[in-house]
Amino acid sequence: MLSNDIKTYFREAILAVGLVFLLLGSMWLATGMFPPMVVVESGSMKHTEDGSLGAIDPGDLILVMNPDRTEIITFVEASNVNDENYGYEKHGMFGDVIIYQK
Repeated sequence: MLSNDIKTYFREAILAVGLVFLLLGSMWLATGMFPPMVVVESGSMKHTEDGSLGAIDPGDLILVMNPDRTEIITFVEASNVNDENYGYEKHGMFGDVIIYQK
């Protein structure tokens, strides 16, 4: 009986680890980045103290895309009347949200 319990727990542990690797691997393939997610640490994107729907709040998990896999439209391009990308918005502001490391 004890042997079957150990086999069951071992099988469940292998399944759980396999699912985590499958999830992380598929997100890595889709985004081109590892780790594919980051936690928002700053409150710089908060609109109100309570936060709001559609805003990026501290503690949110966001997917990070490799810049080579997508076209990035900056704030300057999206707010320039003479630019073809004028008016492009994400999260209520001009341009794409860009994550950088110091």
